[in-house]
Amino acid sequence: MMLFEISGYFEVKNKGIVIGGVNPELDNLSYGKIKEMIGESVLVIDSEDNEQVFEAVSIQISTSIINKKNIGICIGFPRNIGVIKNGSKVYSNGPLTTQNY
Repeated sequence: MMLFEISGYFEVKNKGIVIGGVNPELDNLSYGKIKEMIGESVLVIDSEDNEQVFEAVSIQISTSIINKKNIGICIGFPRNIGVIKNGSKVYSNGPLTTQNY
């Protein structure tokens, strides 16, 4: 399932890269349900169909004053972040394995 399109990303010192976005289809879901949907890892696909799996190190979900969910996922310090760019799509991926990391 597509979680969101990356609308921004940044590095947090000693934590890693955080990717963020919104998805109106998730606005009515609870924090726990969204976190469950994200799981242990995410698949990111850029506009050229390059894809890469990242560990979901931590998840931050905030709700705006107009009840819209903003989702941030910390992916640590991966070796290759070429697919991390605004507009890339983030999908739930399920359990993380060394085969897909």
